[in-house]
Amino acid sequence: IYENGRNWLKIERRAGSVRETMNHIAEERIKAYRQMLDACQDHMPEQEKIHIENTIEANTIMGNASDELIAAMFDTGFFNEFCKAYTEKACLDIRIPKEQIKEILDEMDWLFGAISIRTIQEQLEGYRNIKDKE
Repeated sequence: IYENGRNWLKIERRAGSVRETMNHIAEERIKAYRQMLDACQDHMPEQEKIHIENTIEANTIMGNASDELIAAMFDTGFFNEFCKAYTEKACLDIRIPKEQIKEILDEMDWLFGAISIRTIQEQLEGYRNIKDKE
């Protein structure tokens, strides 16, 4: 849905594996963004068209990528600053003190450099299983 210069995309989540869900979300996003381009192309700002075309391309790439490729892409470090920006924003939004935010971001820097995403996922699964048993 394109409204007042903003993209609004509602996608129904499906039951299934994370990969099946992500593939479905990518497919639905691609379809919705293409419909948006077709319907609004004549009055949409050029920068918005470029953003939507890039979003379609990104969803196509990620929707077709294996979990292993996505993990390898994440481990390259190209996404680190994006992850840290979202983390910092969330911390500020819930009013975590700035000193603690700095500690969190420093820890993220260390984790990004020291541990692969697959190792972190395995560790978190272990922590969650322990917590579930408590």
